[in-house]
Amino acid sequence: MKLAVLGATGYVGSAVLDEALSRGHAVRALARKPGRLEARAGLEKVQGDALDPSALDTLIEGVDAVIQSLGVGGLGHGRLDDRISRATESLILRMGVKGPRRLVCISNVGTGGSHLSWIARRIVYPLFIPNLLPIMADKEAMEAALAGSSLDWSSIRFPDIADRPSRGRLRLSRDGRGIGISIPLRDAARLIVDAAESPTGLRGGFSASA
Repeated sequence: MKLAVLGATGYVGSAVLDEALSRGHAVRALARKPGRLEARAGLEKVQGDALDPSALDTLIEGVDAVIQSLGVGGLGHGRLDDRISRATESLILRMGVKGPRRLVCISNVGTGGSHLSWIARRIVYPLFIPNLLPIMADKEAMEAALAGSSLDWSSIRFPDIADRPSRGRLRLSRDGRGIGISIPLRDAARLIVDAAESPTGLRGGFSASA
C-alpha cells in the first residue's frame, strides 16, 4: 500500500511511520520541517503545513489511505486550539475531491460519545490534568467532522500512550467501556497501521488499550 501520514515527526506519528515502513508500505509524510525525518527506503517527504490545502493535495495524491496522527506535544499548553479539527476538516474536504476514501485518525478516550468514568470526567481531568480539556474539545470537533463525512474512516480513541514494552494483547471497545488506562506506543502504532490496511472490524470509532 501507499500511505500518507500527517504528524510523522511527532511522538505517535514517528512510531506509525516506523511501523508502516517495516511492513513494506510506501509512505508519504507531511512535515513543516522534513529535515527532521531521516531519509529511508520507502519514505517520501512533503514539506508543508496540515492547514495548507495545496500541501494536503500533494500529500494525498495517488495514496491508498491517510493516517492523521497530529498532536500538540505532551499535554499541550492548556489553551483552546482547534488546529487538529481544522486540519481534519480540510483533509476530509480534499479527500472528497481527490481521493482516497480511507482515513484513520488518532483520538482520545471519552470523545465521540464514548464512555469516560464520572470520576475521570469531573475530577481527574479538571483537577489533575486540566491541559487535556482543550485537546479533548478539539478532538470532539474532529470526531464530529468524521461522523458527518462520507469517507471510510476510523477514529481510534486512546488512553495514555506509554513508551514501554508491548504487553502482547489489546482491548478494543466500541463504547469505551472496559478500557484500561494506557497502551504501549508500539501497540498503538501497530493498531493504527492495521486500521489503515482496512480490516472491517476497525472501521468507525472505537477505544483501545492494553
